[in-house]
Parts: sequence; C-alpha cells; structure tokens
Amino acid sequence: LLWLVQRDFLQGDSVDAYMKRALKPVEHPVDEAEVSLNKVRQALSLFRRMQGLGLPQPHARRTELCRLSTAQLDPEYLRGLETVRGFVDRYLEPKMAAEQPLDGPMLAALTSRLVGALNAQKIPSAASVIDSFNSALLAQVLDSFRSQMHAAPLPTRRSELQRMHDRLLAQAEAELLAQSFGAADLAPLRQGAADALAAAQDANFRASHARCDALWASCASSLGAARSAWLPSANRFATRLSQCNATLTHGDDRKGGGCVGPAAVAARARLEEARLRGREELAAKFSSQLLTAATLAGVGGIFFFRFVLKFFVAEMFCGLFLVLMGILPRLLPIWGAGMLWEMPRGQAALQAYESIVFNQIWDLNDLLPPLMLAVPALVLLRCVCSYCAGRRGRGGRHPNETDGASPRELVGLTQGGFPDGKYE
Repeated sequence: LLWLVQRDFLQGDSVDAYMKRALKPVEHPVDEAEVSLNKVRQALSLFRRMQGLGLPQPHARRTELCRLSTAQLDPEYLRGLETVRGFVDRYLEPKMAAEQPLDGPMLAALTSRLVGALNAQKIPSAASVIDSFNSALLAQVLDSFRSQMHAAPLPTRRSELQRMHDRLLAQAEAELLAQSFGAADLAPLRQGAADALAAAQDANFRASHARCDALWASCASSLGAARSAWLPSANRFATRLSQCNATLTHGDDRKGGGCVGPAAVAARARLEEARLRGREELAAKFSSQLLTAATLAGVGGIFFFRFVLKFFVAEMFCGLFLVLMGILPRLLPIWGAGMLWEMPRGQAALQAYESIVFNQIWDLNDLLPPLMLAVPALVLLRCVCSYCAGRRGRGGRHPNETDGASPRELVGLTQGGFPDGKYE
C-alpha cells in the first residue's frame, strides 16, 4: 500500500512518523464516528507492506490546479512525481484487463463505469462484506459451541458443566480471533455461550431429578420393606441403608450412573431422614414385634413337636419359652420390656437373634411365610398318615381274633372236645 503525503501536513515530522500517528486508533472513542474510524484504521493495519512518500505542494495557486499545465507545476513536485512513478514501476506489476496492461486511461474508464454502477443499484461495500463475513463466522463458531454443550453427558455436576463451558468458550474465542477479518467483537459470542450454559444447566437440572427420583424410588421401597418386616432386624436395616448409599453413589445397571447434579443434595438429605426415621420406628416397634415373633415361634414349635415330630422335651421347652415371653416383660413394670434387652444376657440373646434372623446367607423374614405354611401342612400330613396306617392294621386281622374266646378256652375245647362228647 503506497501513501502519498503532502509535505505541508508533516509539521516537521517524517513521513513514517506521520503515517503511524494517522493510523493509530483512538483509545477511548466517544461517538459512532470515532468507532467507525477505528475500524478503518484497524483494517488498514493488516497490510504487511506499506510505504509513504512525501510530495511538495504542486503550485501556490491551489484553486487553479486543474487549469494549469504540467510545465507550470513546481519543478520539485515534478521530481517527486518521477520518484513515485519509479517506485510503482519497481515494486508493482501492471494489472491486466482484457489481456492488456491496465494503464491510466483504462483505469479511468473502469472507474467511471464502477461509479455509475454503484450509483445505479445497491452493491455491497467493503465494510458490509467484512461485517457479513464476520457475522457468518460468529454464527458458525456459536453453533459449534452449542452443539458441543448439547452433547454433554447429563446429569453431571454443576462444576463439571462450568469447566466444560469455560474450555469450549476459550476454544471458540481463539477460533474467532484467528479467522475473523479485522478486530473481532467477542461480546456476542460470550452472550451466546452464556445462554447455551443456562440451557444446559436447565437440562441438567431435569435429568438430575429424573435419575435421582428413580434411584430413590427403589431405595424407599427397600427401606420400607425393612421397617415393616415381621422379624425386625437392625442388621437388615443397616444393610439396606448401605445398599441405598451405594445405589445413590454409583447407580445401577438399569438406571445408569449415580445420583449427581442439583438433585444430589436433596437425595442425600432424604436418605439421612430415612435413616433417622427408620431407627426410631425400629426402636419403638422392636420389642413388640420381637415378642410377637417369639410367641408365634413358640406356638409353632409346640404344634410341630406334638403332631409332626413327637419330642416331649422340645415341646416342653417351647411351652416354657412361650410362658416366659408372656410373663417376663410384665415382671419389669417400671422400665418396661426394653429393660429386658439391655441386660447382658438380653444383649447376648439379641446378638444371637440378629445372627439367626439376618446374615449373609439368608433372611429369615423371607423364609417365615413358607415355614408358617409348612407346619400346618406337616401336621395334616401326619394325621393322614396315622389314619391310613390304622385302617391297614384293622383290615389285615384273622376273623378268629375278633371273637371273645380266650386262648385258655380255645385250648380247653381242643382237649375236652365238645360238651356233649360228640363230634360233628
């Protein structure tokens, strides 16, 4: 780019210093004119090769320059004009138009036609073309940013979503600055990125609540079953709590990952509330449920050892156990039944009970309904077998075994014969 500067404007400076001062942007623009002027100066600064040449005033009569001949111009101006022509011939290649070098008259004709076309219809200017290119580039970069934010795996932690936004925004800003023509305005990109982040946070909120609610539904049913079990067990409730904690943390195969995102805090609070409520309910119902279960076990043992497997000692032990479970809590009128389980032997009995009712191998609460159905079935089977055995015993006897003659009488008949001494 070649600049021609009239020396009257230099004010004692060199041509290069004048050009640098003229192309320097206004630091704090206050109106639209200064903003537009800064854009022009920034666009001109993109030229890698730029040169300025100074020329003196052509003639003292400036208003008559168009009517003066070349011979009437200042000789120093004519020598400077030759310097300009030599510079152009040395560094610039002639442009071709219709396979001919473009000279002055041809350029003047083309300029006239271009001015006429510009005045005849709306043709984009250089500034509008640059703005259109930068706008299209901004839309492309912003669409790429939104698609990447939309593809983020949800739900996720809020901090992870913010870090992803910052990383993608830095990449988008670098791409916009590298490919835009002139100075890029980053404000629209940052505003669009903020809107995309807000949309991603809303989607993350919904996804987090959906997953956490699904995981908590399975946990709530498991804890509810542990609290309402026929055979209460603190170990069972603690195990279900641990399983719920693992489910909320890591998730399961059907519902994917764990409970993360905005709903994770509420899910943890619900788990803690369920833990406290479950312990209170278990402590309040433990004694009554345990006595009820012991009573049912005693009654079932009595029926089993009387009608199924006849074992008098075991039957007496079950009866004694049933009596103790009914009488022993009433022997502690001041402290109640809870005092019974706080004694050393009560604690040992509770530990044994916990080991039997719930362990890593079985859960006796799940086996209790089949056992309760099995005892009456075995009693009925025993009765049927006893009845059938009695019928077979009576049906296989000899007829003589049913009359009233004793063995002694039968012997007398064989030795003494009949009473009248005759045989028939």
